[in-house]
Amino acid sequence: MSKFSPKVHSLVEKGKFNYGVYKENILNVNPLDADGLIGSITPKFIKDNALKEWNSYQITDDRFSIYIILFSLKKSSNIQIVIYDRIEDDTYTYSIDKPLFRVDIGKSILNSNVFYKDESVMLEISNKLENGCVEINFEVFNYNNTNIKGNLTGAKDLINPLISCIPFENNRAMYSHRQLMNVGGSLLIDENFYKLSSNASMIASDQKSFYPHEFWWNQSSASMKNENGIFAFNLTENQSLFPSKYNENCFWIDEKINLLPAVTFLFDRSKNIWKIVDEKGNIDLTFKVKVNFEVYKNYFISKSDYKTCFGVFNGFITDLNGNKIEIKNYFGLGEVVDITI
Repeated sequence: MSKFSPKVHSLVEKGKFNYGVYKENILNVNPLDADGLIGSITPKFIKDNALKEWNSYQITDDRFSIYIILFSLKKSSNIQIVIYDRIEDDTYTYSIDKPLFRVDIGKSILNSNVFYKDESVMLEISNKLENGCVEINFEVFNYNNTNIKGNLTGAKDLINPLISCIPFENNRAMYSHRQLMNVGGSLLIDENFYKLSSNASMIASDQKSFYPHEFWWNQSSASMKNENGIFAFNLTENQSLFPSKYNENCFWIDEKINLLPAVTFLFDRSKNIWKIVDEKGNIDLTFKVKVNFEVYKNYFISKSDYKTCFGVFNGFITDLNGNKIEIKNYFGLGEVVDITI
């Protein structure tokens, strides 16, 4: 089981990553200061090209599930906006893959701005987590005969983040910042206006990683807010060298963050059911896929297979005191990613 590490100022100090799991912001996110991937003299522009960057925003209220993704592989970029209306059982998906294009994600989700616009989409994100907020504005223009506009504002209040610095092979590493937030705002889908309910919540994520040439991850998360407060979890299986110590697994309850052990994902693809378990029986979740959205690209020298799923979680999570937290019909998200570059 991992435990929280003492607070650090910089992700990298004296050329070395500060591997650990933190509940306080790392103010200086400086992965390019790490010793080179091929010796200490690797120029920064080569390291910058090797660094893969990712921002995502998962929003859930009583009706809508929204997932916004920006993924910069440096040699290509991908932008996705997926909206699922659970009442009408309608899915609105926008995805664009841009070969030889680099979306600028910024140094850190603590203080960065992202802007992208073309003939089909406008996406503007102001990440100001150092001041406790994130603002997202987007428009999708006549995509599959649908026009969509969204204005969202998240506030973290007193909720601690989960920040992980995870070792991979060959001096490679991943930085991950996940922040649970309260969120408000609205959607306009064609002529239909929807205001997010008071139960809306968001998990905002920032990743900067020196991945191996072939990399993958399985991830699931959900958040639920009602009159009793806010509850959320994140569970990820990836290529961490020491997953029991360095992972991205946690849950938030009553605005407090709690760590969870390493997990394994098991897939019954014939039934669209996932199992997420740990080796000691403290986590036992079933994820029933309701909506599946896949982006597959093969450029011969590189390929990416990215699946986003919305669905329902059932089961339990056990806290450090042995108390079982029942997960009953929590609507959330799953990802299965497999990329070769």
